[in-house]
Amino acid sequence: MKKTVKKLMVTLALALMVTTFCGSGVQAKQKSQKLKVDNIYADYNKYVKGRCNLKKYRLVIKQGSKVLHNKTHYRKSFSVKIGTRNQGDKITVKIKKSRKKYASVTKQVKRTLWWQKDGYKSEKAVVKAYKTNDRKITVHCKAGYRLNVDITGNNGKNQKENNIQKTKTINVASGVDSIKKVTLTLYNNRKKISSNGITPDDAQSDNGKGNKPGVKKDNTKKPTQDVDWREDNIDRFLGQIEKSDTYRGTAYKLNDYTIYRECDSYQYGFITSPYWSLVDWYNEREYKELLAEMQRIVEVTHIKDDMIDEEKAYRLGRYLAKNIDYYLPGHEQHLYGTLFNKKTVCGGYSKTYAVLCRYVGIECDYVLADKIGNHAWNLIKLGDYWYVVDITDAAVGRNGKGITYSFFMGYDYIDDSLINHLDKDYWTDEYISTHPIDTINHYQRCKKEGITGQSFTDDELYNLPE
Repeated sequence: MKKTVKKLMVTLALALMVTTFCGSGVQAKQKSQKLKVDNIYADYNKYVKGRCNLKKYRLVIKQGSKVLHNKTHYRKSFSVKIGTRNQGDKITVKIKKSRKKYASVTKQVKRTLWWQKDGYKSEKAVVKAYKTNDRKITVHCKAGYRLNVDITGNNGKNQKENNIQKTKTINVASGVDSIKKVTLTLYNNRKKISSNGITPDDAQSDNGKGNKPGVKKDNTKKPTQDVDWREDNIDRFLGQIEKSDTYRGTAYKLNDYTIYRECDSYQYGFITSPYWSLVDWYNEREYKELLAEMQRIVEVTHIKDDMIDEEKAYRLGRYLAKNIDYYLPGHEQHLYGTLFNKKTVCGGYSKTYAVLCRYVGIECDYVLADKIGNHAWNLIKLGDYWYVVDITDAAVGRNGKGITYSFFMGYDYIDDSLINHLDKDYWTDEYISTHPIDTINHYQRCKKEGITGQSFTDDELYNLPE
């Protein structure tokens, strides 16, 4: 009995050692796979593709000092269009988590492979240019497909090579005379898609131009792609979700300021602008805490339903300017940290103000001038026009009358250096046409058009009771 127990204990100990060893190996492997980026080939790849092991992260793509992409992502895999690049260019892909560097990979753009050149890259399977007397044939098959090759000689002999994936060089058998044609037959799993016989005249150029070098036609019926996952406009994206048989009900607006999506965490997103990439996401607990705090702010600022929009918007902005400190070292730029830590920078002020305005029924956008400008403010709709509000400036002047000077201003209030570096989303024809920014402030507009009871002078705003 003792021997049996001893053997059992030894066996368990060995099993534990193996588990520990293997476990540490798995952890090490996972750690090394924080970020994986696919190879980039010159004049071929227009997208940087890869995978990160986070569900929410900031993805930054740079070439030297030039920023090609800088946005928050919510899927582990990513595909970002950067256009074609030249051989030798270095593309750096960085992942940031909570504004801190998490992982970084630099890829040098590789030389274009033969099957990636213009005459070849549109084909599902190709044969490299060859001559009738060549004794080697090189073929390539795109990922996800399988290729069978039949080499026919002028003497009627055949040579078959089956189940080829990716690239393979085939030595022509001695029994096959000079090559008459090479037949490529393409399969998707076990299903034959199409077949094409390529003669030396069809594949006569090394760069593929002017060739008919392969199999292009794919007769397999593919599922309809009814959702464009790259669409950044919230209303269009959610419209596609609603029409999709596959994804209907997985994401939708709860109200004018919140989106709900089905996922393990960060299900609730506060809308700060028309763009999905700028939604501020939270879990259910944080979302409920923020709703309660927003309602508290509405109550302490004494906002009533019968107030004009300008007064509601000013009371909300005044609260933020007077109660949230501008604190550069923290770089807090999200609603939760802004409202509960009571400190932020321009990004936190403007995102929070956008959501608070939307919460009381006023259209308001967070606007970003990135790169050199590196500042954020708001556009708010009053009447037929949009006006500039800069809560950061209001916070700087919060102890005097200057607090009112950055509310409901015209286009000229924005510095030219910031206008020139607006995020590209705010330069689109669609955004410009739907957000006409007034050339004068709101008070002047109302006075010019004889509209009464809808605006205040600076003195009247300053003297509004808190």
